[in-house]
Amino acid sequence: MTIRGAVFDLDGLLVDSELYWQKARAAFAASMGCSWTDSDEHDAKGLNSAEWAELIRSRCRLDIPVAKVIQGVVDRMRKLYDARLPLLPGAQAAVRALHSALPLAVASSSPPDIIDFVLREAGIRDCFRVVASSDEAGRGKPSPDVFLLAAERLNIVPQDIVVFEDSSAGMRGAKAAGMTVVAVPNQHFPPGKDALDSADLVLASLEGVGPGTLAQLTQ
Repeated sequence: MTIRGAVFDLDGLLVDSELYWQKARAAFAASMGCSWTDSDEHDAKGLNSAEWAELIRSRCRLDIPVAKVIQGVVDRMRKLYDARLPLLPGAQAAVRALHSALPLAVASSSPPDIIDFVLREAGIRDCFRVVASSDEAGRGKPSPDVFLLAAERLNIVPQDIVVFEDSSAGMRGAKAAGMTVVAVPNQHFPPGKDALDSADLVLASLEGVGPGTLAQLTQ
């Protein structure tokens, strides 16, 4: 196995934002007079903006444009991020450590402007050669689209890329793209056993991740 590049997810991996997205979608739904359940949020995980906005429209029976749903949720996310950026333990150090060894990309279901905002606030935007959003790629996770877009922008074949992911949808998408997967389960929305079993390596957190982690994959 040759590893020539690394791809990081964002939500649930670098930032503990899964609960933020749940709060933002629930608050928007409440403003429209409907409730957003835990089951609804589970169904939204991995979807791109248009997909989860359509899910909200369907569940809440809303006759408003998808763009209005997206903006309403994203505005709430920005307020939550402005109040506190919930970086996960080891996130910044892991990114900087691997940046010294490999070209890096982000492959996230968040909108491009949210991805850019979070990376800049975390002080790690310069570590990533490219950023790919599912909003640009077509379909959200578990489709491989966003991972393949990241590989294309890195100019590295998928088989030579390792992906760090926290969710079942992300792990399945990365595997479908033909990439090596390092699972870092999110405690709030843990991945299913089948997804974990498919991972090439499972870590408790990003703490201590660096070039030595890659050596574990190539032994």
